[in-house]
Amino acid sequence: MDSIGTTTIMQICLVVKDAEAAMRNFVELFGVEKGVLKQIPAPEVSRTFYRGKEISTKTKYYVFKMGSVIVELTEPDDSPSAWKEVLDRDGPGLCYLGVMVEDSAASVKFLEEKGYPAIHHGGTPQSNYTIVDTRESLGFLLNVKMQK
Repeated sequence: MDSIGTTTIMQICLVVKDAEAAMRNFVELFGVEKGVLKQIPAPEVSRTFYRGKEISTKTKYYVFKMGSVIVELTEPDDSPSAWKEVLDRDGPGLCYLGVMVEDSAASVKFLEEKGYPAIHHGGTPQSNYTIVDTRESLGFLLNVKMQK
């Protein structure tokens, strides 16, 4: 494998302190329809790991489309997570860009071999995601996603 397997960014995750207020602002400023409010599933539905440890988080986020890109306005809870780490370290703003790949395991392996560690992982029987720390070279995290 000589790349992560895609050149298309399909997702932008912004971490915010208040997802509801951020969603209202997006509706007002861009005229988009209010997104769907979601929450990271409970561990019995979706096991989630952050820096090698299983976590239970109630992080909530709005999901909506802007053109061909999915935008997530993510409000982390107090549980350790990539979202909380970025919000605490950098404040509100860009957390990661997401890409959809055919084989997430191969893409993540490729990135890890390049020196970019996977720091957060989760998913459901229908899809999975792995957040890889590419901040040093790209300035943001990369979310490698795969639907089954």
